[in-house]
Amino acid sequence: MHLPNIYAYLDKRYDPLIKYLFVLPPCDFLSFLEAVSNGICVVREEHGYELEEGFITFWDASGAIETTISITLQEFIEVLEPLKNSFLDEFPTEKESLNKITCEIKNSESLSGIFTNIERLFLKELEWFYRNHGSEWNINDFSTKIKNNKQKLDSILVYLSKNGYLSISKEDKYSFKVLKLPKNNNNKDTHNCQ
Repeated sequence: MHLPNIYAYLDKRYDPLIKYLFVLPPCDFLSFLEAVSNGICVVREEHGYELEEGFITFWDASGAIETTISITLQEFIEVLEPLKNSFLDEFPTEKESLNKITCEIKNSESLSGIFTNIERLFLKELEWFYRNHGSEWNINDFSTKIKNNKQKLDSILVYLSKNGYLSISKEDKYSFKVLKLPKNNNNKDTHNCQ
């Protein structure tokens, strides 16, 4: 597939994704997005991807060492934006289909941006603690409700760590350093796709 020039300037960590897109025939772009929307993994030559709990992991086995990148589905959609525009230049009659599939991916449960009540409370306290008292914390430093439900926060801690918001201690999975605050995903309106 012919990739827009912007992909030449993306961070090198995206190489497994870019190499997968490069071996993807342009006429298969919609099928590829449909497969992602349906949770189906597709391998092409020495490149592939896997889906798991709101993340998509691309791998590239074409070199001496296999490389991978794991990104959220939301980030995946954002990275594809220039390619979507390029695809529509070549296949303008597919605009409705492309928008529909993209909307389905955005609205999938794993992308909804809707956290559980305990996760929302944790994010709210995390922001308050970080802005007022520094960056190094343990779940036990938070409110009683958070401390009593810390096992329910395992997945959001992993999510925040994978996306560069937290650095989790190797000694204690509930101790971490805040690197930056996540955007408030609960304010996103993911149900109105254009």
